[in-house]
Amino acid sequence: NKLFLLEAESYFCHGQYDKAEEKYQSAIESSRLHRFVHEEGLACELFGSFCKTRGKLSKHIELMARARDCYKKWEAYGLLEKDCFKNCDTSCDSINPGLSIGNEKGDSPP
Repeated sequence: NKLFLLEAESYFCHGQYDKAEEKYQSAIESSRLHRFVHEEGLACELFGSFCKTRGKLSKHIELMARARDCYKKWEAYGLLEKDCFKNCDTSCDSINPGLSIGNEKGDSPP
């Protein structure tokens, strides 16, 4: 989980955005599968920030809401006080956790 996240951040810093996106998705999926809700939250938060800088605002909102929900499950209330979560009014409670968050519309891949 952590390796995927570190690779994603490295690719992002070096402008390899497609590779970064793949690694963020891998970090989220691996964290979810292993039930590391705190790492899933961090991966969603960082991927959400990535999406915001890349102009993918709907995906950014979805990921930040998912991160917020992970942090709530983890009872990390201090993290929920961060500014990036104060304007997050979309809830991921109804989103399928197996959903591929790789496409902009949130549709399942073909």
